[in-house]
Amino acid sequence: MRQTLSNSDHETFSLQKELEYLSLYVAFEQERFSNHIRFVTTIGVNAEETEILPMMIQPFIENALKHAGLHETEQPQITLEVEAVRNLLKIMIRDNGKGITIQRDELEQKSHAISIIRSRIRLLFENEQQPLPETLLVLRSVPEISAGTEVVFYIPLLSKF
Repeated sequence: MRQTLSNSDHETFSLQKELEYLSLYVAFEQERFSNHIRFVTTIGVNAEETEILPMMIQPFIENALKHAGLHETEQPQITLEVEAVRNLLKIMIRDNGKGITIQRDELEQKSHAISIIRSRIRLLFENEQQPLPETLLVLRSVPEISAGTEVVFYIPLLSKF
């Protein structure tokens, strides 16, 4: 919790610091589970030296831990992939849980995390004076994918100063 508060004091920080924080967060939350949840991260070569806004990824990992039914899943896993795609940073979070059981439009209305992250992404693109991508944030779940839920979003590529 202390790290969450500390991170919120920074406008941006290194992707590496965010990954360390997320690993600690998953380890802490895992204490509630009887089965071990694998947290797999894949970072593209061109994404390693980037900056990220605090709390852009954590809400989706929290949703996976709380709502995906991973405690009932055999070999539960949360995957985080980050890669640079042209002048954008692509962030994908996927779990292998039960998937989303409510309708997409209802989810969009009820999910506080999705609406806040969308707003933050829009503001970030405006601040960087970059055009918004066609798909700001994509959420897919069963039956579109074989298991679980997948969230993909893009932010402007922010290099370390």
